[in-house]
Amino acid sequence: MAVLHPERVAGVVGICTPYMPFPSVAVHADLVGGDIERQYVAWFQEPGVAEKVMDADVRVIFDRVMRCGVPPEELLRAALADGKLNMNPFLRADALPRLGEAVMTPEELETWCATFERTGFRGGINWYRNVDRNLRDHPSLGTATLSLPCLMLVAEWDPTLTPALAASMPERCSDLEMHTFAGAGHWVQQEKAEELSARLVDWLRRRF
Repeated sequence: MAVLHPERVAGVVGICTPYMPFPSVAVHADLVGGDIERQYVAWFQEPGVAEKVMDADVRVIFDRVMRCGVPPEELLRAALADGKLNMNPFLRADALPRLGEAVMTPEELETWCATFERTGFRGGINWYRNVDRNLRDHPSLGTATLSLPCLMLVAEWDPTLTPALAASMPERCSDLEMHTFAGAGHWVQQEKAEELSARLVDWLRRRF
């Protein structure tokens, strides 16, 4: 939005997802040597395939995936459980260990499950199916310099969007603050809700 419609944007906040070009589907597939069932972005690409699996497994997926961060070495051991790197927690979610505490209360879990059992996952999956088109049609996204106020919040134990991915953001964001949440995982907005909100409110008050 800040690149395509800058007149609509006063500032930008990133939570885990850094300002950078999104890797192509081919890059994701290469991470697992072309075995696309082992990499969720690559596996998502064929319409109907991921939905058929995930829509029938809503409760198990949320039970296994929506969990607090754990040390990276624990996640790596789980990802290499059968000797090959597995970066797709959605295909056989029932085989995943429960790593970390649940980030949702039982009541919240019921709400999420009821919603996705009704709607399915296709809406979210379709975003990933548009990755290569976005790269083709909007090559400046992730590379154009941002001069407006930017806040980047990263989670120390996020295995997918590691803090290292945000390290080069100062090269593309001239007015940038960055903060790291120690011991937090990918769902830092749930896991560290009060701390994250305090950081966000503090930045908004100071800058706007």
